[in-house]
Formats: sequence, structure tokens, C-alpha cells
Amino acid sequence: MGSETEPRTTPVPLLFKLIARLPFHHLSYSYYRSTPKVILLDDLKLAYIPIPKVAHTAIKMAIAKLPLSAEARAHQLDYIQVPQAQLDRQQYYCFAFVRNPLIRLISLYERNINEEYPAHLFFRYGTVFRHKMEFSDFVKAVCNIPDRRADKHFRSQHCFLVHNGEMLCDFIGKVENFQDDWDYINQRYPIGPVKQVNFSMKKDLSSYFTPDLFEMAVKRYQRDIELLGYEEDVKEMMP
Repeated sequence: MGSETEPRTTPVPLLFKLIARLPFHHLSYSYYRSTPKVILLDDLKLAYIPIPKVAHTAIKMAIAKLPLSAEARAHQLDYIQVPQAQLDRQQYYCFAFVRNPLIRLISLYERNINEEYPAHLFFRYGTVFRHKMEFSDFVKAVCNIPDRRADKHFRSQHCFLVHNGEMLCDFIGKVENFQDDWDYINQRYPIGPVKQVNFSMKKDLSSYFTPDLFEMAVKRYQRDIELLGYEEDVKEMMP
């Protein structure tokens, strides 16, 4: 009989771990200073806003012309990036991709809680998150963390797309219609093909959400659901 393997994780400095466990509010307040970045493709006068858990690895690989074997490098390269506030919308056509917020939440849980456990994503929250915690506990924890203190992997998508009340994107594609939407961008701005998109299109939500938990998650991501046009999708997912 095989034994359960340890989750793959990223080391966190011991001092940070200790600080994050202090009885005062944990290190998530450090996110107050974090600002979403925009990747610039100067030669095309194109800008891309990456949102975690929304095919951003595959899109970065296309931008950097990386082969599938170099997936790990997609987040390590020195892209030309600027903060939201510095995007020149007169000079750059800006695009992003979004995803059903509840499916994105499930994807984060399955990949980064249930399977792997990248501690560098969660250490600022002390003991709030843990490997293989129950999905219901995970959702409750996320719902208790406002966007201003949320890691980018579960921060609302509108936080990446809107700055000072202004929508930054000229085009917003959807993961649910990825290939068609990517072709739309690629025909106008020849980035190249996306070699791999790592997401599952369908989830058995009945195994995840109770009615109360569903209502809680919908409330947490209500603005995303309305702004990004997922009202009907969410209604169909109601347990």
C-alpha cells in the first residue's frame, strides 16, 4: 500500500512564520501595499492583465514563447510590467481573461489546498489555511478575508481589471470560451498560439457546496459575478 506523499511547497523564512502566528492581526495587512501589475508587449502595443487561476500561466507562456517543458519559468521571467495606475490606455490595447468566480475558487482549493500546498501563498494568514482542510472551512476562511487583504489567488477579479472606478480592459475574454476569445486577440495582435490551458471546464458542484456555503461564496464574489456576466451561470450552479 502506498503512503501519502508530502505536499509540494515553497519554503517560507522562519521569521515570517513566527510573525504570522502572533496574536495580533496576521501579515495579510502587507497586501494593503500590493498593486496588480500589467504586462506590456511594447512591439505590439498590447497590454495583458494576468489574473491567477485564469489560464495566466498558459498566456504568459505564449507571450514568452516558452515550450511546454518550460512551464515553471512562466512566472520567473522579467516581463515589462507596470502598476495599474501607470498603464497608458491611449498607447496600449489592454486585454484580460476571467473565469466563473466559484469555479476559480474550487480550482484554487483543489490545486493549492487539496493537492499541493504552496505555503508562500498562505503563510501571511498564520494558521487560517492548511493542507487538505475541508472545502467548507476553506470557503469560510476566504469569505472572511476582504479583497484588500486577500492573496491574489483568491482576490476578486474586478480588483485586477478596475482602477479608481475605471475599467482598464478593451477586451475581456472568458476561460469558458477560451479558444474563440484567444483567437480574437491573436488575429489582431499576433502573440502566437497557446500551447496548453490547464483548467477543467466542468465541476460537480453538488459535491462542494451546501446551500448556505453557496450563498456565502456568491456574496463574497457578488461584484465579479455581476460585472463579468456570470449571473446565469451561477443560477444554474445553485444547489
